[in-house]
Amino acid sequence: MRRWLQVRIPVALLLIGVVVVASHRDQANASENDPPTWSRDVLPILRANCFACHQEAKKLGGYLMTDATALMQGGESGDAAIVPGDPDASYLMKEISLVDGKAEMPKNLPPLKPEDIETIRRWIAAGAKIDSVDQGPRYSSENPPKYASAPNIVSMHFSPDGSKLAVTGFHEALVFNAQDWSRSQRLVGMSPRLESVRFSPDGKWLAVAGGEPGVSGELQVWDLEKGSLERSMSFGGDTLFGLSWSHDASLIALGMTDNSIRAFDLEGNQRLFQRAHEDWPRATVFTVDSKHLLSVSRDMTVKLTEVETERFIDNVTSITPGALRGGIQAIARHPQRNEIFVGGADGVPKIYRVFRQTARVIGDDANLIRQLEPMPGRIFDVAVSPDGKYLAAVSTLDNQSTIKVWSYDVDGQVPDEIRAIQAKLVFSITPEERKKLETYITAQPQVLGTWNVANAAIYSIALDNQGRIAAGGSDGRIRVWNIADNASMADFDATPNIESASQGIPSLIASRTERLSQLAEQHRQERAAPRKAPGNEELEHQAIAAERITDISVLPSSISLASWNDSAQIVVMGKLDTGDLVDVTSQATFQVDGQQAWVSDRGWVQALAAGPSQIAVQVGTHTRNIPFESHMNQDYTVDFVRDVNPALSRLGCNAGTCHGAQAGKNG
Repeated sequence: MRRWLQVRIPVALLLIGVVVVASHRDQANASENDPPTWSRDVLPILRANCFACHQEAKKLGGYLMTDATALMQGGESGDAAIVPGDPDASYLMKEISLVDGKAEMPKNLPPLKPEDIETIRRWIAAGAKIDSVDQGPRYSSENPPKYASAPNIVSMHFSPDGSKLAVTGFHEALVFNAQDWSRSQRLVGMSPRLESVRFSPDGKWLAVAGGEPGVSGELQVWDLEKGSLERSMSFGGDTLFGLSWSHDASLIALGMTDNSIRAFDLEGNQRLFQRAHEDWPRATVFTVDSKHLLSVSRDMTVKLTEVETERFIDNVTSITPGALRGGIQAIARHPQRNEIFVGGADGVPKIYRVFRQTARVIGDDANLIRQLEPMPGRIFDVAVSPDGKYLAAVSTLDNQSTIKVWSYDVDGQVPDEIRAIQAKLVFSITPEERKKLETYITAQPQVLGTWNVANAAIYSIALDNQGRIAAGGSDGRIRVWNIADNASMADFDATPNIESASQGIPSLIASRTERLSQLAEQHRQERAAPRKAPGNEELEHQAIAAERITDISVLPSSISLASWNDSAQIVVMGKLDTGDLVDVTSQATFQVDGQQAWVSDRGWVQALAAGPSQIAVQVGTHTRNIPFESHMNQDYTVDFVRDVNPALSRLGCNAGTCHGAQAGKNG
């Protein structure tokens, strides 16, 4: 699959059980004459370019590349894909080799870079050894995951007709019949962590966003009638978030950990790229006509982007520092009107109009229609019913969750008097006008239902067209209520009932719930305890920490950036005298040999010029070198709308309070 982003590897990579172990030799100091290794050199190339089409759920050409034995054997051609020691006899080399600048594989995508092809050739010539530990079971529809504990349900969605409910599981999306709540499908894919599920507007497809933390993101599109994986796209260096479909099901949008939002068509072509956010975009939604895309982010903003031109248009929310008090987690849109419902870290649900009706002025929040009563804790999800009748939000604090549903009896047409007040500069609004504005903004819609869930963090909710609300979270249970009478309609464990694992699930869930309750109580006590400044013992411990580090390792072991806006994250792990591994990235210093790259003091790498270089990483007396190469095109033409304007927006230069004001600033 197309390599849009260079892999970005955080500490989470070391915490999951799917990490391949590289050779014990000092990788950073390996010479160019040493043969490439599978885990360090070959696996990243195949994962980024090939696995999406040759995995358990989608073996194009009958070729499976995610299993070592099948990788060697090949597919329906009958020829051995890899013949150890003989690249010329290996069918894989014939498929990826360039002929007049083109290659048979990857299909309908740019060919592999010549240096990547050479790496694979050298690896085969050296014997094609797989230097990795057992990565655990490989899951498929024939061998689905077996659960030792309930899954975290972080996303759920009703089908357009309300007949199905899809939720996230482990390595799979689970689909339930919304009549008797029986499980109808297990859609098992390649990614262990799933972050978002969404039915297409026509109900034909289910899009799934996820990935392997610190390794790669994956977008899956499932054909629900066939129960087959129609398309898989792997890109990025971490999991993907916040799926949404355009109204005609032609585009799928999502957010990424490189702070970008993107949209793809069903053929896998990227149709939108925008990186105006300063932090991770957590959710997206298209406008009614799908000409614009809205995105919410941990940077405390809601941003509006024009799809066709990929142009950042405006911040829907206020840009005044301090006006917003936390990242925004979730967004939903009214089905017929360009109004959005958002919620996040500050626990305050808000309704905004999408398109500005007044000129932006200093300190305004003029798109705000309603500010609802604060909810306890952080809002994890919001929803608007398909018929536009209901609003819903869920928040969690100390493992106690609150779900609330309101009537969407809010008139989006702002009175002329209120619009006139919103158009004024903040300091020119009189106390009487301020009171009128506050009275209008805080007028509360009718609360139709409130449900409290103890000992569980509820992460996701969904509304259907039949007046039902569903919720799921940390305990793996799906709860469904009828909004009209607040009655419970279902409360069941979403964990697949696998005979070999099911007997221990109830006790494991009970044990986990008890442990979470204990941690919540401990957290409450710690928050209530008085804080004190670090004493001498703590400072002394910090001072001698470096002396306890006996060795360091760095990830990734080499960095290759394809374009000017690609980046990578270096993670430095220290081995202590106790044998434990700890993250010491914050204690490391980074030095670039040459002018090809820039590295921040936290290990964030950006390309500056084409060519090879080296990054020296040092912690105390320990040093490692990371080979670096930039392939950025020197002839690249910088475009103001696509490249410059988003940077100015992120920095706030063209904000309404600064050089985007009607009369500018300082000329």
